[in-house]
Amino acid sequence: AECATITIASFFSALTKYSHMSLDSRVHQAIEYSNAKVFNFSSGRGGSTLSAAVYSRNFEQVTVNVGDSRIYSFRSDFGVRRLTKDDSLAETVGGQNRDLLQYIGMGSGLMPHLSNIMNISENLALTTDGIHYVNPNVFDDILSNAPEVKSAADRVLALARWCGSPDNASSAFIDSEGLRQSFGTSLFT
Repeated sequence: AECATITIASFFSALTKYSHMSLDSRVHQAIEYSNAKVFNFSSGRGGSTLSAAVYSRNFEQVTVNVGDSRIYSFRSDFGVRRLTKDDSLAETVGGQNRDLLQYIGMGSGLMPHLSNIMNISENLALTTDGIHYVNPNVFDDILSNAPEVKSAADRVLALARWCGSPDNASSAFIDSEGLRQSFGTSLFT
């Protein structure tokens, strides 16, 4: 829990500190800063995953992922698309082992996964493995068929609770259209 708190606090602090840089560079610097802070705290014996969607003032969007938390894009008219790959043995080389190859706090050699989001009308779901461990078809159906983003968030959380989530069940959902409206159209023209 302490490593996760340090990860989030240092990530947001660095995004502010490096605000003069391009969005990709800011996010990369924020990841490096967070990794160093957590490593200094835990000496590599503890850490955290991190998935984030970062937006610039002109609505550029960058996602970053380290570990086995995930980012999905979804919309009822096109379905669900997983945007990230887990940094686990199972995902990298196959098998069932879920041990992480990368995490915030591991020290040198961290290679975060950054990606630009091209379709700004897609909603995003950022999930830990306690949320997305359920059958992928069920997870996709919930996201695709929910009438609004809040309903999708409520439903996947209820499913994780109902199924007895085997791990931390955290999520954040981004309603792209709602975000656009809250910032005003002047940012997007």
